[in-house]
Amino acid sequence: MMKTLFIILNFLCIGMVSAQDLIGTQWEINNILGDNVNKEDFYILTKPENPDWSYGDHLQLSTDGNFKSWYSAPCGNDCFTTSYGTYKKISEEYISFHIQKVEHWGDCRDEGEVKKNKTNTYYVYKKSESEIYLLKTTDDHSKDLQKVTYAKVLADYFRIILNKNYSSFGNITLPSKLTCQQRADNYASQYLKLTNYEICITGSNDFFISVHLVKDLDKNAYYYIVERPLKEGYGLFHYTEDQVKEFRDYYEKHYGKRK
Repeated sequence: MMKTLFIILNFLCIGMVSAQDLIGTQWEINNILGDNVNKEDFYILTKPENPDWSYGDHLQLSTDGNFKSWYSAPCGNDCFTTSYGTYKKISEEYISFHIQKVEHWGDCRDEGEVKKNKTNTYYVYKKSESEIYLLKTTDDHSKDLQKVTYAKVLADYFRIILNKNYSSFGNITLPSKLTCQQRADNYASQYLKLTNYEICITGSNDFFISVHLVKDLDKNAYYYIVERPLKEGYGLFHYTEDQVKEFRDYYEKHYGKRK
């Protein structure tokens, strides 16, 4: 009985986080904060094992209310992006970010500075001592909690198969004039032939690729719709829930369970 109670309390404590925990610490992040409007739904923050030797995308919130999100690499032959802005702790569970500008320099297709003036609010969820999710709020606390469940499902996908050459279903092209949400809707309804579904959450662990987690509400099953930019439009394909489970089982058999 006491052991069960300890497990429950430990789970609750991990899930409870103060936005204050984000401040003054350097984090690794799956995408530059505020750089791409299509990838602002869900961010994954992890503590680097060694901040001095941490490459990739980062986020740091200073104690003066400013933030910086940047990309670093071991050599200079790359495209480097940095976003700047301010943040405001709204409550113990919510934080808002105001994006002021994004800079691109180095080996970039579009080098220079882009002025921004956008504010997004995020629900803060602590998955573990070293991993935190930022989930763009739905303005409904109960829906934000549901979004946490979807985020866990999508994050599991990122760790297993994103950018890996696994067999997938579908391969269609949709025009760029459609929004990210419209492309996901089009694929779900026209290609997957779903009539009762929900686009649960969209995320990415790569600059070019986005993944829409879609739930078939009739069959209670997930689809992972992947899209990537092409020369003309966007290419979309998908994986099924059974496929991802198969990938996960294979991964854990050969490499052990992920933390």
